[in-house]
Formats: sequence, C-alpha cells, structure tokens
Amino acid sequence: MKNYRFGGLACIVLGAFGCGAAERPGDPEAMDGVRQALHDTTAVFAYVDMMSYELKFYEPSLDMEASVDLRTLPGYGSGVPLHAYITEGGHKVYVGFNGDASSPTGLAVIRVNDIFWHEHAADVELVKKLILDDPAHPHEFPAVTQVDARQPFQPWTAQPFTQLHGPAELFSKHRLFWTVLTDDRVVTVNTSNDTLLPTQEFGDASRALHGISFNAAETRGLGAGYFYDRGYLPVFSVQADGTLASDGEIWLGTPKSHAAFVHNVEWQTNRYAFVGTMQFARTSLTPSSTEILGPSVWYVDTKVRIAKRIIKPTTDVNGAGIFRSASWVEVVGDKLFVGEEDSLDDSFGDDGYVSVFDVKDPWRPRFIKRLKPGVELPADFAVGHALAPTPDGKSVILESYPSGYVLRIGTESLLVEHVIHHDTMHSMPHGGSIVGIEEGHDSAALRTSAFGLDE
Repeated sequence: MKNYRFGGLACIVLGAFGCGAAERPGDPEAMDGVRQALHDTTAVFAYVDMMSYELKFYEPSLDMEASVDLRTLPGYGSGVPLHAYITEGGHKVYVGFNGDASSPTGLAVIRVNDIFWHEHAADVELVKKLILDDPAHPHEFPAVTQVDARQPFQPWTAQPFTQLHGPAELFSKHRLFWTVLTDDRVVTVNTSNDTLLPTQEFGDASRALHGISFNAAETRGLGAGYFYDRGYLPVFSVQADGTLASDGEIWLGTPKSHAAFVHNVEWQTNRYAFVGTMQFARTSLTPSSTEILGPSVWYVDTKVRIAKRIIKPTTDVNGAGIFRSASWVEVVGDKLFVGEEDSLDDSFGDDGYVSVFDVKDPWRPRFIKRLKPGVELPADFAVGHALAPTPDGKSVILESYPSGYVLRIGTESLLVEHVIHHDTMHSMPHGGSIVGIEEGHDSAALRTSAFGLDE
C-alpha cells in the first residue's frame, strides 16, 4: 500500500514540491533544468476518499491537507478510486479505480505539478488512463458459507467486479505491480512510459492477493492472500527482465493448522518479514481436518522458508496479543504497530485498535500497549485498517475508511498527534502511500544500504 518503507529509516527522494505561503511559487525548474526542492515539504501522504472521488495529499510535518476532485479532471470518468500510489518525489500518482456494472477498471496516471498547502489545493493533470477490464467483469471468488459461529461470511470480502489492489514498485526495473484481488492476475506498469505490460497469472499462487511486497534488494516478493483460508504466503522471484516467477510458498503454520487472510507484508530485512492475519475460524472452504489459528502475527524467514507465530490471539482488550483482526503490520525502529480492525465477525466496524510491540528481538515480541477508542483514539474510531510510517520515523499514519479518520500517531509518545476527520456520510479515506522528499540524496543508494545483506 505504500511507496518507500524502511522501518523507521529516512526515505529521501530527489526532487520535491510545496508552497509555504498562499502565493503560488514560480517555475519550479532551476536554471540548469533540475527540479528544485521547495523548502517546506518533507513528505507527502497521498490517499483517496472513495465515495467523494477525491485525491488527497497530507503533509505530516505541516499537518496540512490538499484535495482534488478526480471527476473534475478531463477524461477521468466515473471509476471509484480505491488506491493512490505516489512516486517520483511526489510528482506522479497512480490511482487505481474500481470497475462496476457501468464503468471499467483501470489506473489513472496523474501528474502533480505543485501543491499549495495553505490553499488546500493542488495543480494536477490526468496524463493518461490505463484500462484493464470492461465494465461488469465478474469476480472469481469461490462461494463461502459459515460453518463456525466465530467466522461468518462478510459480504465486503467478495466484491462483484474487478478490483486492483496492493501497488508495489521495483525501482531498479521501472516496474509497478498491482494485483487483481478478484482473480489471479498480476498487473505490471512500465513506469518509464506508463504503459501496461502483459499480465502474469500464477493460478492459486496469485489468486486473491492484496499485492506482492518486495524486499529492498528487489530479489523476491511475498504475496498477501486477502481472502478466507489463504493460509500461505506465495513466494515470487524477480527476473532480470522485470517479470516475476512463482517460487514456492511459506505456510503460516502447516497445511493442517494455520492462520489465514493477510492484508500486507512488512519486510524487516532482505530475508525476514512480518505478517498479520485476520481470519478467526473455519469456513466452508476449510478442510474438515484443518484448524484455523486465529488473528495473529508471524515472523517469516524467506531463506529457510519458515514462519513462526510470534503474537497469538487474545480475548482480552488489555491482553498481550491480537484482539481483533490484524489488518496491517508496520515496523518503525524497534516497534511493531498492528492495525486491528473489527471487520470479519458478525458485526462490522464496532471498534478498532492499534497494538504496539517491542521487536528488538523479533522472535520474542514484548507487548507495550493497545491504543483504544475513547482513550488514545477518537471515541467513534472503528477499523484500524492500514498504517504508513513518516520518512523521519517519528509518526505513523493510520487510516480508517468506515469511521472517516486519518490519524498521525507519534512513535515515541504513542499518542494521536493530529486528527483528520472526514465526517460526511460519503467519505471513506483509503489506499494511501507516502513519499519522502529531500533535495540532493540518492534514494536508490539508500534502498540498497538500508538493510543487512542477510539473504
């Protein structure tokens, strides 16, 4: 779901934009033709407000936001936006939009010329649309029914038409990957010319994925199986030509006893990754001899192909485990943040939490605290859906699409330090990514040196 991820290390990208006053700046090009960094933008978090069709930008050091109604961009059309992936030092955004009965599914490539924080506005233009599917292209999810009271079927998990999810970039290959949650296709964009390359399909390995996340060395990826009974992580190897090859699987347990339903993969090093799981119990898809282990966090060794459950479920809101579904895991420094969402039981969106663990020893995490509605979080907060760290490692940004919140949480204070609340009934903030901005640094060098060479 996000652009650069370094577990608390700074992410810095050549080129920037911004505006420190209401007056718009002049030509952002320097005399030598190199784009200059405008002084007051350090990072940009881009996300969409699904139901209002807005592309939103948030500057965490300024705590300022800007918005663009996508429907005002000539040629955008009526596709409901779902994810925003920001790149090129904040100057390009790819917006994935949903198909429905009358609209196709695809990507909007948007150029960001400038953002005027004090005016809450942005100068953007639609460069092109990349259409993936015709309207009403049906999903390929299997039928699911309830067999255990602890795990009902939630209709939101099986959207009727094509949906693109989980953008992730291979910077050295100039490739941006999206997965089609509703079937088994992996979509690839050539970021040099913004064209669609041939899709790849890997059968069950790429079915129902919420993205493929790549390690910093860009040698391998892990898929997030975002559906019932997806109890293993498919492994992909990166080929010299930028395509992917299926390279086995890593079970979250064993085929007979495992956790399932993964939203994201958080690489800690080139070898190790964290994942959280959401499913509570068996469904009609679960073989009768198989046990579902429940919401938990796993530490994955991709070299020896094992995963160990390091945080177990808990039924106590103050317990040292996972209380709701572990929707999103994020590492900042020595802390693991877990977005917990109430979305898979029999009553959607009653509450939501953020759990924090010390992972100095990742095989033996230590529970620090759980941020709760009405205590650290707003009283009406529900569904801790996704997290993104700021490049300076001082904050994490938390999205909640059902309750309309985007929150900035201090990684040291563990308190909410800024609140954005889209409180209209048609607002659903979702699908964000963040890019750090600082002039004169080589982000490629940082990406290859930020992790140990523990292949």
